Amino acid sequence: FRRVLFRSAVSLIFLSAAFLGLSQRVLVDQATGAVVHESRGLWAGSRTIRHPFSSIDEMNVRTVEWSDGPTTYNIRIAVHGGEIMEFGEFSAKEEAEHSLSIIAAMTRRQ
Repeated sequence: FRRVLFRSAVSLIFLSAAFLGLSQRVLVDQATGAVVHESRGLWAGSRTIRHPFSSIDEMNVRTVEWSDGPTTYNIRIAVHGGEIMEFGEFSAKEEAEHSLSIIAAMTRRQ
C-alpha cells in the first residue's frame, strides 16, 4: 500500500508541474555573449541565470526515447558549475543538429 501511495504522490508532483505552469526558457544572446536560462514556477517564482559563453563546457544533441511516443531530440548545454540546460524537443535529429550548429557559431564553439 505504501508503494502505491508513494507512486501516486510522485505522479501528482509531475502532473502538478505540468498543470501549474512550470516552464523554462533558454536564450542565446550573442549581443551580450551569454546564455540566459530563465525558469518560472507558480510557487518557486522566477529565476534568471546568465552564463557567459566562456563558461560553456559542452554542447550536444541528446536523444530522448519515449515509451509512449516518437523519439525526440534535445539540445543540451552544460556550463561550469554543473548546470545543464536542455531544450528543444525536435522531432528530427537533423533539425536539432542544425540548430546546435547555429548556436555553436553564435558562441564561437565550432
